[in-house]
Amino acid sequence: MRMARRRVSFKEKAKKLVRISQLLFDADPWPDAETGRFARDLILVRNIIVHAGGWPTDEHANTIETPGVIVRVHNLSWKLEINDVFIGQVLAAAAMAGVHLNTVFANHPKFKF
Repeated sequence: MRMARRRVSFKEKAKKLVRISQLLFDADPWPDAETGRFARDLILVRNIIVHAGGWPTDEHANTIETPGVIVRVHNLSWKLEINDVFIGQVLAAAAMAGVHLNTVFANHPKFKF
């Protein structure tokens, strides 16, 4: 688990997380590209709020995939613009990813008893 925590990154569309998921479960962590995009953005927004006090940096702005969630303010800084549509999309993506992983686990021979 410690190894996975050190290796998980959301750069490059969470490429390392996808590789770990494929290695452990023979499947991607999300069922499709759109669900993956919203799931990654949900986690990135959470990290901005928890670890950066809600103030995105240039790196965050370059990593987020959903347009309009991070916007430039006065050419000096960035801010989060989270609306109800985005919240609905990311929560739906989280639910879909959960269903997907549950199906992966239920059908994977490593997890059958």
